[in-house]
Amino acid sequence: MYKRFDPKYLRRYAGAIVLFIFMLPVFLIGGCEQVIPGFFNKGKASPTTTVSMRPRTGGYTTAAAGTQAASAAARSATAASLQSLGPAAATFSLVPGSAETVVTIYYQLANGTLVPVSRKIPWQTGIARATLKEMTDSESLKLMLMPLGLKPVLGSGVEVLGINIRDGLATVDFSGPVFSAAGTEEEEASIVAALVYTLTGFSTIDRVSFMQNGAALKQLPFGADLSEPLTRGNVMINASKANLPTGLAKSDLYFYTVYQGNAVRGDIQYLVPISVEHTKVNGEELPEKILQLYGMNYGDPRLISLVPKEVAASQAAVSGDTVQLDTELAEARALDQIMYAFKQLEGITKIKIGSSLSAAAEFPAFINAYLE
Repeated sequence: MYKRFDPKYLRRYAGAIVLFIFMLPVFLIGGCEQVIPGFFNKGKASPTTTVSMRPRTGGYTTAAAGTQAASAAARSATAASLQSLGPAAATFSLVPGSAETVVTIYYQLANGTLVPVSRKIPWQTGIARATLKEMTDSESLKLMLMPLGLKPVLGSGVEVLGINIRDGLATVDFSGPVFSAAGTEEEEASIVAALVYTLTGFSTIDRVSFMQNGAALKQLPFGADLSEPLTRGNVMINASKANLPTGLAKSDLYFYTVYQGNAVRGDIQYLVPISVEHTKVNGEELPEKILQLYGMNYGDPRLISLVPKEVAASQAAVSGDTVQLDTELAEARALDQIMYAFKQLEGITKIKIGSSLSAAAEFPAFINAYLE
């Protein structure tokens, strides 16, 4: 015969029972995470490489390796939704014959980071001039950019008097305080880089020179040298100086950075270019040099790399318009980082990963696409 349950035992062990019920989910989740970490860590960033955006010397030097500089918020933010921004390789729906086109314009985060944003603007004759207008402060532009955590690079008093494009050289004549509005060398460098990178996004432009009220600009107040035409090859972006030092080369690496929004908007992740100085190498060696640079640690928690160390140490072979890596790469966001960096390689338009029989992937046409 079974004895009747005595309620006094329930009262006696009530505290232990409550504690057991409270702790049970913790033990279950903690134990399961050890067994199937891929499930419970879905969306968390892998160990990251970080880079310092604006070191005082203007160059980049290695720092402590690992993820210690990256905050928990930054790591989890790599999985944040893009909100009104599409994926990095998003495409736009343009009706043939429509009065719209897509341009990539460089705007700024509050901390000064330049962010390329691909967006539609009305097509018109003189599209380069129209694009510069979309970089100039106005109430309508501020209202569009504010939810994205971005702001225009050019002040409201800036006006384009004229732009002449000949043999790949764009000469822009400004009125107003286009460069004198900069209060530091870094701000000056950001304006120069934003203008050069936005304009050289057009296939008809590969060099840029500046004038103000009809007079050629040779040197800016904080030292930026404009005496020779500026290109993506000799201008530093998201660095503390505008010009690449003589005798060195540079490559633009792409990292994730996060604009921390609000409860309604949420966080937005952007891919941003960072110029890194290095010794000169020939064209065939440049893909591997870029991968090696991704393997370095520079020490800024605001920027996140998902490129694994083994990929940074892999070999890259160029065949025609395709570069092939001898390693596998499962993380799509890491592939985006590499593809955007490889877009600066002349004549290269595709990438092939590992021994897969699948076709090579074409480089994306747009970045941080703003889908209005």
